[in-house]
Amino acid sequence: MSAESPGNRQPVPTLTVRLDAGAGRYVVVGDAPAAIDAVTSLADAGIAAERLSSVEEITKPVPALVLLATGDEAADTRTAASLRQQGIPAHLAEVSGAGHPGPGLGFEAAESMIAVTARGGRAIQEDIWRRFARALPPNYARLQAWVSRHRAAVDREIPGLEARQRFWRDLLEGWVAEAVMAGQDADADEDLAHRLISLDAAVTGCVYLVGAGPGDPDLLTLRAQRVLQMADVVLYDRLVAPGVLDLAPPEAEHVYVGKRRQHHAVPQETINQMLVRFAGEGRKVVRLKGGDPFIFGRGGEEIDQLMERGIRFEVVPGVTAASGCAAYAGIPLTHRDHAQSCVFTTGHRRGDGSLQIDFEGLVRPAQTIVFYMGLTGLRALVEGLIAHGLSPQTPAALVQQGTTRNQRVVSGELDNLERLAGEARLRAPTLVIVGEVVRLRERLGWFQPRGGEGAFWAE
Repeated sequence: MSAESPGNRQPVPTLTVRLDAGAGRYVVVGDAPAAIDAVTSLADAGIAAERLSSVEEITKPVPALVLLATGDEAADTRTAASLRQQGIPAHLAEVSGAGHPGPGLGFEAAESMIAVTARGGRAIQEDIWRRFARALPPNYARLQAWVSRHRAAVDREIPGLEARQRFWRDLLEGWVAEAVMAGQDADADEDLAHRLISLDAAVTGCVYLVGAGPGDPDLLTLRAQRVLQMADVVLYDRLVAPGVLDLAPPEAEHVYVGKRRQHHAVPQETINQMLVRFAGEGRKVVRLKGGDPFIFGRGGEEIDQLMERGIRFEVVPGVTAASGCAAYAGIPLTHRDHAQSCVFTTGHRRGDGSLQIDFEGLVRPAQTIVFYMGLTGLRALVEGLIAHGLSPQTPAALVQQGTTRNQRVVSGELDNLERLAGEARLRAPTLVIVGEVVRLRERLGWFQPRGGEGAFWAE
């Protein structure tokens, strides 16, 4: 967004995207080297362009695109603005030296042409182009080809333009597009055929069970990001970073279903029912869980309900807290000289206050132990480990809000860990890591949290 000062409203940078670039008339105006490059780039994309000396030579039919390269950038800029006011897409035909179209021109495939104009000059234009190109899924060309194959059939069955646009939008923002890009054309073809013969029937939605990672939004997977960007409704837990929620469309409905110790905002059974209801309304539902949905996330319970109702679902794994928090704390969970195995377990107390932990199975030579939800039962955890043979001097660490700007790490040994936690006034979410690998933190610690005010986690 551009900054504004009183009485000085700046233009907002624009990104112009035109599809079906192979259709229509394309004109390159001018004799500068950029004109030759533009004609060549268009030809490489399978598009034949007319080369004219001046805009006065442009005749009907109206061109689908005009690229200007007379050698006078100021004049070309004014001409482009004038043509656009007449409803004719026009841009400066600049090219970069990187072997691909530059600030004014860009091609992804023969069917797609992206033209970028932005305040800030060549550097900003090229940066926008690179970011846009990276955002496209790697197999997007497969989807383009699939849509092209079925376009005539859809046009035939759905004559209204608005209805067709809505049909394609629902299709391309759902699981069908993902199936095509994954090479599952047969499944996509079957779904399309079913939709076309039952246009008046209600369409069942899809549920995506998505791992939001350990905290830092940058640790979200690319798949999770794409799913979030097409969500109609997002059901999210407490341990989901606000930056992750921001990836959902602005119009998407957000439903908080988080849990704290001894306090569940929404009972699990109600969450299961909500997933079924939203999907039954034909909506794309994202169930967003901190970490990985299948590691202490009750993901199996939720998809079991969907299976029973015949609702399509997909599981998108996430970086689990043990992996992410240990990495950001500088503690490798395994190391050739210190630990050849690693075990994840939960230190969460049951309703009667007891711990259901196989201490005998946890206490093994050269093994790292990671406790999720272990802060409130820390004394019992330490006592259990020592009672089953672990040395009181075993290195241990507590990682609070790992990978976030509020990360705090307290390290010591088993016999002083509870005291250190109390002195630091740690609070959930905090991960407990026990094992010789903790000794490496002093040398391998790399992450310097920036710190921040207020709660980091979503509420």
